[in-house]
Amino acid sequence: MWAVIKNNAIDSIIPKATTVTIDDITNPNNDITYGPEIFSLWDDNERWGIGIAKVNAGTEPDQKFYTRGTPSYAIASAGVVTETIPKTAIALATLKTKYTEQTKQNGHTMIKRYSWLAERKTFAGTAVPSAVTSHVAAIVSASQTICTAIDDCGNLDDFMALWTVPESGNAPIDDWPTASNTVAAYKRI
Repeated sequence: MWAVIKNNAIDSIIPKATTVTIDDITNPNNDITYGPEIFSLWDDNERWGIGIAKVNAGTEPDQKFYTRGTPSYAIASAGVVTETIPKTAIALATLKTKYTEQTKQNGHTMIKRYSWLAERKTFAGTAVPSAVTSHVAAIVSASQTICTAIDDCGNLDDFMALWTVPESGNAPIDDWPTASNTVAAYKRI
């Protein structure tokens, strides 16, 4: 990304290599058109010589937790422009509702893969293997644990910590049981 500088101010932002028309520095009444190759073949100093500065991209906010604002740009030094991307925290109540519902849906999806066994028991009298009933119970328990962890968050930092992966194991927001090979053999899509 680059910025066109005119009269020591940012005139426009160029998001990708493209043809660009710049005022002739020696004769401001003339425009010079440059092809997109100046962005790949020229170095930063050559571009700066015609009034095009490199833009140091701002840090994108994590859109799980923040909404992205409109970026602003400032000249940091000769040939360098800095992009700042504002962020606004999503309301904690909104996040809790969203991820509680998502957690319940994930648990439902995992359990649904084994529901054919309950139908088979109903219609054919074939017992559901105990390993499967134990696994389904573990999914229900994990869903309840995750939902409680979400509900217990008192602020955004607590909530964001649910995505922190410990050295061994899963992040609290994604701490679901893993099906053994025996149980996985019964899973249907």
